[in-house]
Amino acid sequence: MTVEEVVELVAKEGWIGECIKTVTGGVWRSEYNDLVQDVLVELLDQEKIVSLYQRNQLKYYIMRIVRNNLQSSTSRFYYRYRRFSLLNSGPEILENYG
Repeated sequence: MTVEEVVELVAKEGWIGECIKTVTGGVWRSEYNDLVQDVLVELLDQEKIVSLYQRNQLKYYIMRIVRNNLQSSTSRFYYRYRRFSLLNSGPEILENYG
């Protein structure tokens, strides 16, 4: 199995959506699709996902990527999407973030 085949399987089976629902408690906003796409792109750059898939550990790895992207203010996802939406939400929300 190749990296591309594993990523295609992950996308078709909806694993990233399941991980997002688990991490956020089922509540998520408009950046959902953007986060799914960012995680898929990140997985394409990882050679180790094939061995993780073969050992049934890939979902845990995806969960960690999702969690890091959602909770870290230094993640690529934060700078692309969340920061922009927080800035447009007003200064009181931005001050309470973190």
